[in-house]
Amino acid sequence: EAAGIEGVNITLKETGGDVIGTTTTDADGKYLFDNLPPGDYTVDVDTTNTALDGYNLTTANDPYELSLSAGQDYRDADFGYVNYASVGDTVWHDLNGNGVQDGGEPGVTGVAVRLLDSGTGTIKQSTTTDGDGKYLFEDVIPGDYVIEFVQPTDYTGFTANDLGGDDTLDSDAIPGSGLTGTFDLAAGQDRTDIDAGLYK
Repeated sequence: EAAGIEGVNITLKETGGDVIGTTTTDADGKYLFDNLPPGDYTVDVDTTNTALDGYNLTTANDPYELSLSAGQDYRDADFGYVNYASVGDTVWHDLNGNGVQDGGEPGVTGVAVRLLDSGTGTIKQSTTTDGDGKYLFEDVIPGDYVIEFVQPTDYTGFTANDLGGDDTLDSDAIPGSGLTGTFDLAAGQDRTDIDAGLYK
């Protein structure tokens, strides 16, 4: 079950626009307006609320319009939000083959990079490295992923991975496959340490 977002302000209005009431979501992201007369209503989220900082709406219901009949108990006025993550960094030419990004070693342009779902292997996003060997996947739903670096034909292969003791400077691509190990992206995380070293 998805986690709820606490502290989000919710407004209930009559269809004409008059505010009937306001409330705030609880620790489970739930809210309730009760003892309402039959009629047409609009439920809306206050998107300026700081509880939603960094979140993006994923459902079409904004605002949520509904009609209530006498005695009706309606519990489906739901709003989905996601706090996207991002991941990226560099593909570089490892001139000395030591598996570490040393000063002066250049980025490699035009390398195909793919973001894969770790469970299914499905490609979620694809890109190519820029003029500095940089790449970035944005608006990534939190979860477990693998990155695939596609070896350019004019390079011999990927340098050994996880050398040197500094995750921001090592190569994460496994030689032979160009795949990283599985890693987790948390909500709102901006990860910039997934690199690949290439040698000739």
